[in-house]
Amino acid sequence: MKNRELKLKNNTIIHLLIIIIFTILTVIVAWKVSIAYEDYIIYKTAKFEKEEATIVEYKRYVYYTNEYFSTFYKYESPTGAVYTGCWDLELDTEEEAQAMLGKKVPVYYSEELGICDTSTDISLTGIIIGGIVVCVFILCVLNSLIREILFIVRWKRYKSYSNEKI
Repeated sequence: MKNRELKLKNNTIIHLLIIIIFTILTVIVAWKVSIAYEDYIIYKTAKFEKEEATIVEYKRYVYYTNEYFSTFYKYESPTGAVYTGCWDLELDTEEEAQAMLGKKVPVYYSEELGICDTSTDISLTGIIIGGIVVCVFILCVLNSLIREILFIVRWKRYKSYSNEKI
């Protein structure tokens, strides 16, 4: 009898810990997903204009035995702000990288957001994955909550049944 009661108490503690931890995680992840979704909407509704930037430099990178070169662009907006970013990440030879210097490349500039990017595509994948994680966390909380409620109901029935026998 003592082992059964001890096991039930341990399950209660475990379920309460699961409920607390997963509720906190659910709130945090849901908050981050909502922020990401707001950013997605802002980015999608922004007015981007196609502009031209100039490739101004390249850098050499070595990864183990592989060597590659990345090129970087520079764009000066009509407001005078200067934007730089990576254009091509993996050029095989230094000659390719040097040949890119001074070339004009298309970039997209949004004056209202004050950003310059090489693409206006934005993915919903992270938001969808975050939403799925939130749903899984909610299911874990609900599972533990239902198990705890069922345990309390059974425990009260058992207590009342054992009191009647005495």
